[in-house]
Amino acid sequence: MNEHSKVLEYVDEFKFLSGSYFSYLQDIKDRYKLDELDARLTTFAKCCNVFSNTFLSLQHFEYNLKRDSWYMEFNNIRIKEGDKLHYAKEYFMFTKLSCQLIYFSSIESGLRNILRALDPKACNKGNAEFESVYLALLIRLNLREYKPVLDLLRCTRNTIHNNGVYFNPNKEGEEILFKGNTYNFKNGEPIKYVTFDFLIGCFTEVGHMLYKMCKKGRLSSVPFILDPYKDYSVDDIKDIH
Repeated sequence: MNEHSKVLEYVDEFKFLSGSYFSYLQDIKDRYKLDELDARLTTFAKCCNVFSNTFLSLQHFEYNLKRDSWYMEFNNIRIKEGDKLHYAKEYFMFTKLSCQLIYFSSIESGLRNILRALDPKACNKGNAEFESVYLALLIRLNLREYKPVLDLLRCTRNTIHNNGVYFNPNKEGEEILFKGNTYNFKNGEPIKYVTFDFLIGCFTEVGHMLYKMCKKGRLSSVPFILDPYKDYSVDDIKDIH
């Protein structure tokens, strides 16, 4: 089924994801009495904002960009059918790439902050390549089963720099087994499976990982982890999750 025909399903799934991450955040905050500046909370909060902005963008795609009247009302132009379809297609791709990239950035910065709190000297003080950072964290917290989903997000994120084509100067390719499926990344070849269904599956798995991670004794005993990138209140997401 074409992704464009499933937009309203994706809207519901992103609303559900936002609600799930918000529930994780609220439970961790209440359980361990964490300050809202804590990186464990802001990582969840940033992801909630990604999900909310994504479903709002998908609603715009579905309810506005397909209507001739919207172009006339807000742009004062009579849109040609071919142009309307083109703009809608490009906006849909923009929404998906933005969701993927901003989500990954939120997770990456959060996991780097957490590793620095657990082991300040590890992985060049948390500044090494991200693969080594999350592997070190998963080993320390005994959560190695989540390495495949982080590998997938890392590899698919890297293809954004090359218009969907995988390049890795240090490896000929990578093969990742996740949820019974094998994902192959070969140098110089495009990947075509990064759909919203694929992303939602990855985001769901990472949410489970973050929640388990925050409840691990070694991490939950840390009283405070500063998020130096925080520029909004965790409370700001209450009305949009």
